[in-house]
Amino acid sequence: MGSVAMMVVWLLVTLLLIAGCTYPGPVEPTPTSAPAPAPVSLWDAYRRADATVRTEASDAELVSASTQWQAIDPDRLLETPSYWTFVFFSSSQRTVFDLTADADQVQVVNRTQIWSAPQILEPGRWQEGPRDALSIFLAYGGREFLEAHSEATVSLHLAANEDGKAIWSIAALDVATRETISLQIDAANLQVLTISP
Repeated sequence: MGSVAMMVVWLLVTLLLIAGCTYPGPVEPTPTSAPAPAPVSLWDAYRRADATVRTEASDAELVSASTQWQAIDPDRLLETPSYWTFVFFSSSQRTVFDLTADADQVQVVNRTQIWSAPQILEPGRWQEGPRDALSIFLAYGGREFLEAHSEATVSLHLAANEDGKAIWSIAALDVATRETISLQIDAANLQVLTISP
């Protein structure tokens, strides 16, 4: 059997194992729709993540915050997301902490020692949340993109640039076509810094 055929067989077996199809158990009815996860605001998620990380590193400071939507209707993009991920840095431990936060819990999911300190997000207008930045994204072509690419993934990332300014980075990607649109927005004055394509 050729190497290509072996690779195809290996891929099929792997997919079957991942899908749980190796043992045909009883067929259960599939629910018509799962309940939507509860929303959690950036500020609420940040406060709880900050309290959690400080139990491990009292000097931890925020480096970044991110969230994501999959196959989101443009009109629902302004709704509060269901989870956030955060990166914190402890200078005393030279460690970054990755946390996830949803409406129910906050978890430290990773700890990594690093040698050079990242830019820290200073308190500012970003604490009001991403609604204004997302509105700008929709106005600058995001709405049209999401209407044309209903399966697109939208990623929102907040971090400080090399000058220490808080920047909202918003990108939408259609995985099937590889088409994208992205904006960078100054979180303090909501000025659009870059847009592509």
